[in-house]
Parts: sequence; C-alpha cells; structure tokens
Amino acid sequence: MNKNYKKNPYYTNEDIKKAVKLADDFYNKKYRPQLLKIGNKKLGSNVAIFDLPSIVTCKYKCKGCYALKAECMYKNTRVMRAFHYEIVLQALKDVSKREYLINYINIELRKHSLMYKLPVVRIHASGDLFSKEYMQLWLDIIQQNKDIQFYTYTKQLDNKTIDYYNSMYSNFNIVKSLIDDKYKNYGDL
Repeated sequence: MNKNYKKNPYYTNEDIKKAVKLADDFYNKKYRPQLLKIGNKKLGSNVAIFDLPSIVTCKYKCKGCYALKAECMYKNTRVMRAFHYEIVLQALKDVSKREYLINYINIELRKHSLMYKLPVVRIHASGDLFSKEYMQLWLDIIQQNKDIQFYTYTKQLDNKTIDYYNSMYSNFNIVKSLIDDKYKNYGDL
C-alpha cells in the first residue's frame, strides 16, 4: 500500500485493494472506465473532470475540505479516486503504461469534443499535482489537445512555476490555491 494513503483516514485497505485491482484490470484491458467525468453541481456540462484522492496527493489537510467530505461519505468516490491515483502511479513507472494512459485520455477527450462544443478539462476537483513526472504527464496531454482548454488549482507549485506554465501553454491555466503559502484563496487553512 502506498504510504500516502495513511494521510487520509477514510481510505481503507479494502478500498485500496479494489483500486489496485481495477488499475491492473485497466492496464490488462479488462476494465474500460470513463476516466473523465462530466460536470458536477458547480461546473457546466461541458467540463470534464479528472480527480485524485484528497490529502493523499496534497501536502495540506485544509479545514472543511469539500473533497474530503465526499470521500468520507461515498465509498465509490474513494475507490474511483484511488483507482485514478493507482493508474497514474503505474504510468509514472512504466513507459508503455504511460503511453496507454495518455492515449486513453486523448480518446476520451475526442469523444467529449464531439459531444460538447468547446470542451474544458478541470484537472482535479480533488487532488493536486503531486510530482514533476505527474505534471509532465498532463503537459503531454495538454500539448496534444490544443483545441481543448485545461485548468487546475494547486497548492503544490510556487507563483514563478505557475507563471511559467501559464505563459508556455495557451490552453492551460493554473490557479494558485494558496496566497502567501498560508491562506487559501477562498478561506483559511
């Protein structure tokens, strides 16, 4: 079990075992889920979302974290976010799995483009950019889909890094979730 799961008390061994099994099935082509979910209560139906576990991929445990509330309440939410995390972790260790994941997401993006005009992808309504390698995975997807707008909020990157990426990619916007590294841009930590 990845030690980061221990940061979030709602993830049980059963949740993680199920997520790992689904990840193995995904890469063995026995499980073909929709990775990008469409919209939520706050976002429009043209916004596709890719989530990861809260706290597990974020270095902060924010008071009143809405993503944590969903994980507390819904087992399926925990399992699916853990599944996403597991497929990403495997992709970061294995080039062929990385290529498979990128192609799989690109196919989903093409399908969404046909269904919705001017689609938007929110990388993480839950979770964060937890490593440089993970960030690069998304940058490769973003670069291959210049007709789609991507955005994310992050507590992991500093302002200089955010400014750099925002200037490099016209279809990618990173929003800093922390002000002065101690205040959420929408409340207290």
